[in-house]
Amino acid sequence: MRVGVVEASALDGALLRLNGGFYLSSDHALTTALETWPGEQVSIGARARCFKGGIFKRVYSDSIAHSRPYVSASDLDRSDYWGCRRISAVHGARLRALELRAGVTVVTRSGVNLGWATMIRPDQDGVVGSDDLIRVVARDPDDAGYLGAFLGAAVGRVAIRKFTYATSVKHVEPEHVAQVRVPWLDAATRRRIGGACWRACELRSESQRMIKAATQRVFDAAGVEPLAEGAWRGWGRDHGFVTSARLDSLRAWSYSPRARRLAARVRAVPHATLAELVKPGSLRKGPSFTRVDASPPHAARLIGQRQLFRYVPEGRLVARAGIPRAAFCRPGMTLVAARGTFGESEVFCRAQHVGELASRWLFSGDILRVDAIAGFDGWLYAFLRSRVAFRLLRACATGSKQQDLHPTALARTPVPLASRAEVAAVGEQIARAARLRDEAYRIEDQAKRALEERLLAGRAP
Repeated sequence: MRVGVVEASALDGALLRLNGGFYLSSDHALTTALETWPGEQVSIGARARCFKGGIFKRVYSDSIAHSRPYVSASDLDRSDYWGCRRISAVHGARLRALELRAGVTVVTRSGVNLGWATMIRPDQDGVVGSDDLIRVVARDPDDAGYLGAFLGAAVGRVAIRKFTYATSVKHVEPEHVAQVRVPWLDAATRRRIGGACWRACELRSESQRMIKAATQRVFDAAGVEPLAEGAWRGWGRDHGFVTSARLDSLRAWSYSPRARRLAARVRAVPHATLAELVKPGSLRKGPSFTRVDASPPHAARLIGQRQLFRYVPEGRLVARAGIPRAAFCRPGMTLVAARGTFGESEVFCRAQHVGELASRWLFSGDILRVDAIAGFDGWLYAFLRSRVAFRLLRACATGSKQQDLHPTALARTPVPLASRAEVAAVGEQIARAARLRDEAYRIEDQAKRALEERLLAGRAP
């Protein structure tokens, strides 16, 4: 619990905010700096159109040919994600009105992520966005990057959240975003900050393209047919089948005919089990430890399963003192979300790569560590992030509501093999993609920090 003293003159009389956490956090400092900015300010509405998509009854479809990807706020910052819902093409022109375009900034208008903003990357151009996303379309394309940088920074989120209304589920509306005041710095600074944030978007798109290409190369080099999007549903349901049970499991899900069909594909080519390609003692979750809130430089960012797949995770800052070394992960490791439910858009059994930046973070005990033997870091990740591996891992699930991974079944999961040259080439491609992702994080973070530091210093152009 935080304790502090705030003068009555500092209370926000316009919005009647009396919650103590706001006044004892950096939010209040940023709000004060924004309100007392001595230079020019403009409203978002003066520089951009702010609107949301229409509300109508959604019809979803499993057919890839007759549907479009449908994304919400939780999907837009996923660094390695597929499996979002698909909305039926029967909606026709309504879907075109909901399309998101590269360079547009979207703001979450409700829920736990309220006020979170991001720019649409080149690889997201044309996807259908939910009604929960407020679109901010700059009237002058040269302003798009700077507006996106401001709204995506902490100061932008604080400015938006000041307009929060409702009780159980919080909301803001497009007209609230339009009222947010932006410090209008000199043109050169705006171009530099906005250009850096757009460059980060481009690097992330390129990184994702390289990762997808590496996964395809694994299947091509090994001679294994990949699993096409939508094919799993097209194979029907797993019921009414007969099989022989093993001693380690009597659960029908463990003998899924569809999963066994995929495993047979892998076992038909040179392969090894997952246990054979990891270091002894690997394939285990992280340790438990006491979590004490702290501040830099004495803190490390704690990443849970939801944050694991975000480009810019907002994990809790906890004290480094007393944290076991095994809570950190070396660069190159593959992490798997190892506890959850079977929802198609859930993170359970999805894989993530640890880059140089992520190796400085802590990872929760719900995350499985896959520590590959020398030379197989990139190859294992490229395979484990595939649809084939995703289904094979989910066939290892055990539990009731919250699923876990059966250690014996996990260890014997087949992994395709190829020549040393191909394994090395895939590894290098994944390493380059990870470097691009880290570079994007650094560029964007520096740009947003520069904006906030300029604001807190109170220096007008």
